[in-house]
Amino acid sequence: MDMTDLRVEVRERVGELTADFWTNAEVDRAINEAVRRFCAEEPWPFLLTEWTSAVSAGADELDLPSDVSLTRVFNLSLSGVSIFQPVLLERVDPSEGFRLRFQYTDRNSTPRWYYIARSNQDLDNAPPIVYTARLIPTPEDNYDVEAQYMAVPLLLSGASDEPMIPVEYQEAIPAWAAGKLFLKELAISQKASEQFRIYGTVLDQARRDLKAFNLDEIVAWGRRQPMRGYWASPVESRIPPTLG
Repeated sequence: MDMTDLRVEVRERVGELTADFWTNAEVDRAINEAVRRFCAEEPWPFLLTEWTSAVSAGADELDLPSDVSLTRVFNLSLSGVSIFQPVLLERVDPSEGFRLRFQYTDRNSTPRWYYIARSNQDLDNAPPIVYTARLIPTPEDNYDVEAQYMAVPLLLSGASDEPMIPVEYQEAIPAWAAGKLFLKELAISQKASEQFRIYGTVLDQARRDLKAFNLDEIVAWGRRQPMRGYWASPVESRIPPTLG
């Protein structure tokens, strides 16, 4: 369903096809909140996103994309001509990262850790929120950045905009939106619980479908997948591929 279909669906559920008690702006806000609510329920696989960037020698800060959730950044890696293989950075909490940064103040090397240092809210005070990661130690060379993260859904505004949710679970959006709108009218607020139950039913179905292993998957407990037959030593990781 696109935004036009979602608007019609919500108005059909609240029994008001033409704006009267609920304005179009209220309906749109409820729809967008429903999308954000559903996407925040779980780290859904359909929100997985890959991103590439770069950092320069001597620059220890990296601005993340504007659709990155604060708690859902992972697998941040660096690669370059000066290292044997890409380096997967470890994320630490801000207090630990602050201490680590001072331990490596006078040392420029291949970064090993990162932490979220700040956002743009102190300057912009307006969406979207852009977070800045700080790398430790400070890069001594230019590096390419590759990362995975869970995307924050974009707001729907245009008539043809579609939510970042698979079609089979999109019924949860008008259900939650209608439930919220019903809460604004005390005379029919009991209908809100009916719509929220529909939302919960779709949410539970999505969890069963997307959070469980398929029957044809082979899961080996007690070890990481996939098993790798070769691990580079710390010394080898510092040998550039052009040597020899």
